[in-house]
This record gives sequence, C-alpha cells and structure tokens, in this order.
Amino acid sequence: MAATVEIPAGWQTVGGVGWNDSSSCVANQLQITWSAIAPDSLTALEIMPGFNWQVAGTEVQFNPCPSAPYRSTRELLEATVQRARPGARVLDYQRMPEVEQKMAQMAQGQGGAQAQVRPDAGRLLVAYEKDGVDMREMFTAAVTFSQAQGNLVGGTGLIHAARAPNGRLDFSLTERIANSMQPDPRWMEAMKQRSMANIQRIGSAQSAAINDWHNRQMAIINAKGAADRHAERMRGNQQVADIYSGIARNTSDTSDRMQQRAVAAINEVNNYTGVDGGRVSSSIHGGNQVFQDTSNPNNAYSTSAPYPNPPSGYVELQREP
Repeated sequence: MAATVEIPAGWQTVGGVGWNDSSSCVANQLQITWSAIAPDSLTALEIMPGFNWQVAGTEVQFNPCPSAPYRSTRELLEATVQRARPGARVLDYQRMPEVEQKMAQMAQGQGGAQAQVRPDAGRLLVAYEKDGVDMREMFTAAVTFSQAQGNLVGGTGLIHAARAPNGRLDFSLTERIANSMQPDPRWMEAMKQRSMANIQRIGSAQSAAINDWHNRQMAIINAKGAADRHAERMRGNQQVADIYSGIARNTSDTSDRMQQRAVAAINEVNNYTGVDGGRVSSSIHGGNQVFQDTSNPNNAYSTSAPYPNPPSGYVELQREP
C-alpha cells in the first residue's frame, strides 16, 4: 500500500503506482496515476504523473532527462491538457504566488552565484464536453526551474486535476481529499531502495561508456544528484498536494537537512560554509575547490586547477556535509 486517503461515501478509486524502469531519467520512472470518481461518473479528482525535463536548447550531455520546450508551468499544463483532454478550451490561468513563496523559502540560499532557481506554480481552467455534459476542469502543478551554466531544467512531482459539470466544481472538496492523503512510510522506503538500485544500474552503464577521468566523476555526481532529487520528490508527494492544503512541511532538523541536500541536488550545486557563516552554492559543473573573499563575501569563485593561487584575502571553503 502506497498511501491512504479519505474519499466521500459512494465514490470509487482507480489506478495506482507503476514504474517505467526503461527511462534513464530516474525522476520520471515512478508513475502515479490515480482517480477518485463520484457516483455521477463525471465529478472526479485525478492525480497524474509529474514530469522532469531539460528545456530544449539548453541540454547537456550528462543529464539523462528528456528535452521538452516548456519554459513555464502554464506551457506544461497546456501540453498536458492537449494530451489528456483533446479539444478542451482554455478559459483561464492563475499563478499561485502563495505556493511559489513556500517553494522559494524551501530553496532559499541554494542557488548561489552560479545557479538560479525559479519556482512557478499555477492552475489552468479548461472547458470541454463529456457525454453531452458541459464540463469544467482545473489542472494544477508546482514546477521548480533551475539553471546552471546555461542548462535549464524543470520538474514537478505530480499534476493534480479536478473536474465536474459546469457550476459544480467544488474546490473545498478536492482540498479535503488531498489533505487526507498520507503516504505509507514503509512503501516510501521501499520506493527509495528501488530508485537507488536503478541509479546504480544507470550509473554503471554510463560510466562504462566514459573513458575520461573527469567525465567519470561527472557521471557519479549526476547519479548521486538524481538519486537525491528522486528520493526527495517521491517523499515529497505531499508537497505537491500543498497546492491545495499545505501538506508539505518539515518538522525536525533532520528533515531540514534532507530538504537542503535534495534542493541542492535538484539545482545541481554543492553547498559550502562561507566565511561569514552563510552558505555559498557552487555548480557541480564548475571546479571542485571554492574560494571566497574574506573582505567581501559576495565575491567567490570555483576552480579545478591543480595548484590554485587565489587572490589575497581569499580563503578556501569547506563543503557542507
């Protein structure tokens, strides 16, 4: 059992959890497709698989995730609607600044000078006809975009959809259903172990094809980053439900540390302790040594030079555990 959820009496559920082990993008392997359907067969709450991608035109060789053109949550949702509800008409789009603010707080201090993080949450209202009934459906997603050295990636754990005949779309009901969903910790651990096994398999295959030492190191870094991103996104299924109800929360120092490491992996950065006690983030695609100016902590740089010769006043930073 992956999770428990409360639904109204008389409703039925369909779907569940599947795996696409053939995908080299580990974050896209877990496929959750689930619906709670009312007795009228028209009103329903649906959870669709999320999607993680490299924005077309910015791809890098060592990122196994697919290329797609979406540069915003709206573009992702409009493409989702085209596939799931062919012919549907877009009526409205609303950004969700309160969700974006929470996402930004979770990622605070992780971008640094070499990586930029942009949260983008929104909901798309569409109309279409189903069995002769005029329908309304709201698609919702929270996407994190991160950019480092020109490579722009986007990702969301899940996409939510709520539908009903025109005039009967009840967002308070969908909120109550989403708020009641609780993942099973034992399933979450089993999911993480399976993901790690896939990471090792993909990492081994990738490393076997790379002869240069530096490229091998990059493959290892990317594999570890993908593992952390996937584990956190799947443990964070509740975070996407936060779009409706604020499910996502971290209540201990341990959870905070896990979140910091996961966000760093999503952004493809390593974190270092700065000279002023703050955090300095550096792209994993840059050098493996980071130096910071003691007189102006805003100045920092990374290098892989065998014998670095930092300017006067610069000191080497220690990477955070």
